[in-house]
Amino acid sequence: MTHREKIENILFILNSHAGTGKIEQIKREIQESCKFYGLHDFYIEKKDPDQASRAIVDQADQVDLVVSVGGDGSNFWTLNALMKTRQRNLGLIPLGTGNDFAHALGLKKSIRSQVEAYKKAEKKDIYIGKIQDYYFLNIVSYGFDVCVIENYNQMAKESHKKLAYIRAIFKTIRKDFSKFTQANKDWPFISVLANGSYFGGGLPIAYQASPFKPDLDYIQGHIYKTKDIVRLLAKVFLKNHLTDPAVQLEEKSRQEITTEEEKIFNIDGELLPLKGKILVEKPQEKIQLYGAYKHVKGL
Repeated sequence: MTHREKIENILFILNSHAGTGKIEQIKREIQESCKFYGLHDFYIEKKDPDQASRAIVDQADQVDLVVSVGGDGSNFWTLNALMKTRQRNLGLIPLGTGNDFAHALGLKKSIRSQVEAYKKAEKKDIYIGKIQDYYFLNIVSYGFDVCVIENYNQMAKESHKKLAYIRAIFKTIRKDFSKFTQANKDWPFISVLANGSYFGGGLPIAYQASPFKPDLDYIQGHIYKTKDIVRLLAKVFLKNHLTDPAVQLEEKSRQEITTEEEKIFNIDGELLPLKGKILVEKPQEKIQLYGAYKHVKGL
């Protein structure tokens, strides 16, 4: 396991779609900031996650810090590659479509601010989650939001991303709500195991969750009537859905989910199929998250 007090060499993982496609501009700003603060910068440009993961595994132990430049999906692939090495120093520059984990922590979007924090070695120890062989920073979920993401992925190219997500919610209500019936109790409307507090581009689904505490927030909600969806979604926006009688909250360090049929899980914005006995847990090993914060939840 590698922890370094002084940061000199940084490996930046660039998502080619980060910053709405302005990858060259982003890279130039990182280069200028690193030069200003006297840091040595190296780059992997992510187009194919598997190829990028192999490159991270090969190079992570040769630097002092690995930084994911992008959103929650980029962070997911970077973290999982990192956990195959001895390196445990991670930075996030939140320039992706979804930045829910960074939003929860109050991480600044400014590249210059983040690079300055790396130079000063400003860091926080955080817990991470694990589902089967995958690690996650933010949230694991299945149910309604997985259907929304599937529909959103079909719509995102056709309209503005924020509008596409709203349209995807209504399409899911029309098209997929029959899955969330009383007879199908293992497919709840809401099922979330949270290390971070936001998902879906800023919905405070688990507003009490924190990567600074050793337990996950396990939230389940069964809704069997279409009219109840609007009520519950409104409560999510207002951060009072955890008081709704249809919603249950438990704090757990581990939870086993059993499904005989293959189901799609949302793991930090990545949709991955799993089946059988699925263990979701919060291992007690921590990583060091470097960065500049507007505020830090949980401290």
